[in-house]
Amino acid sequence: MSGPDTFFASDSIVDLFTEPDTPSHKTYVEIEGTRCLFISYTNKNRTIKVSTNQSHNPFEWFGPSKVNVSIMFPKGNNVELEYTNPSFKIDQSSNSWIVTIGDKDE
Repeated sequence: MSGPDTFFASDSIVDLFTEPDTPSHKTYVEIEGTRCLFISYTNKNRTIKVSTNQSHNPFEWFGPSKVNVSIMFPKGNNVELEYTNPSFKIDQSSNSWIVTIGDKDE
């Protein structure tokens, strides 16, 4: 990836408008042991957006310290991200939470 405007999105964005599920051929994200669907990532503030089932409480991911995020691509390429003092936004969608995590502007 290069440049501040780098952006990519996943086929999982379709799941925002359908019943969420996690088939093995899609990119997914693990946050503190919870599997989520990958929606998008951008280099600006290392912002990642994911979707998780409403049975999970995404507020539990954000404690006083750091948040570890793993992006698991279908072909086995994995990306590990560590956010120290992260910013986050949680939106409600039908049957899911849309969570955006990024670095705080300092």
